[in-house]
Amino acid sequence: MLEEKIFVLELADKDYPSFSEDRLTQIFSASFNNSKEFRKIFLNLIGVGTRQDLRSETQKQYGDSKLDVLILKENKPYIVIENKVDSTVYASQLRKYNSIKAVKNAKKVLIVKHLPDRKIPKQWKVIHWVDLYMELSKLLENRDLPEIDKFICSNFASYLKEMGMYIPPKISKKDFYEMCEFIKRIRKDGQFELSINKVAIESLLTFVLYIQEITKIVFKEKEYNDIKKKIARGRCPTRQYIRINYLDDEANNKHFNIFIGSQFINLKNFNKDIWWIGAGVFIDLKGGSCIKAFAGKDYGWSVEYSKEDNFEVREAIYFEEFKEFVIKSWRKYLYLTR
Repeated sequence: MLEEKIFVLELADKDYPSFSEDRLTQIFSASFNNSKEFRKIFLNLIGVGTRQDLRSETQKQYGDSKLDVLILKENKPYIVIENKVDSTVYASQLRKYNSIKAVKNAKKVLIVKHLPDRKIPKQWKVIHWVDLYMELSKLLENRDLPEIDKFICSNFASYLKEMGMYIPPKISKKDFYEMCEFIKRIRKDGQFELSINKVAIESLLTFVLYIQEITKIVFKEKEYNDIKKKIARGRCPTRQYIRINYLDDEANNKHFNIFIGSQFINLKNFNKDIWWIGAGVFIDLKGGSCIKAFAGKDYGWSVEYSKEDNFEVREAIYFEEFKEFVIKSWRKYLYLTR
């Protein structure tokens, strides 16, 4: 009971709006200081060995710069954390933090809700709040957790979920096909006024989130970084999009009319047989819908895929299963081995 009280008192130390970057920063710091399991998960996530002699402080002022979180080791700066939810990430701000003499040698971590749309200084490791949510979710499946850790970690995970920084674990089969039928109606009937289908739209957003998260995970793998170094001057663009065939093309279309998913392109300088790889859902106006991972040698809808695998939708699309399917398929297409 005393541990929970200390945690709550630290949460209430400053008066911030309920759902704000500053409030999230305060909750993170209090969780880090009062839960060994939370601390272990976060440190593993950023590649730092688990330590117990660390202490987190917030809103540390250095001249005209204010650091969101400063983690101290033996009262010396050890990790600097910048927290971004909906505000813009500015490289100039991060470079300014790099120039602070007191934290020059500290590890720098940027935690974001969305992938930054600009280049980040190399000293900063970027992770997403959803990464932390996923790790906490796995932890909370363990029923033998100490009560204080269960209390703190479940509260933090719930807070991230309320802020929209989480991944739903599954899309039910029923909801997935309702999404496909809804998109078919928009495409087939050409209707611009259509009753909102909340289930279909939420399923679509979740599926796109799955694709984005898988793409982000793949970019972290060493082999893909090696590929990027060998092709197109280090550029290996990825695209997440919804693609719809024109009506005039439908008669000659060998594939499906609508595609929702992701592609890695510009791979032909790495592998002469594979120019791009991708994954997503294909929706056919004249038939059914399916989820595939695929690879090809040409662009356009009329080309046959040189390699493809179907993802079986049983009772639901589980994120973890779908992630493993896509990553395994892509590795196979590019002849990568673990």
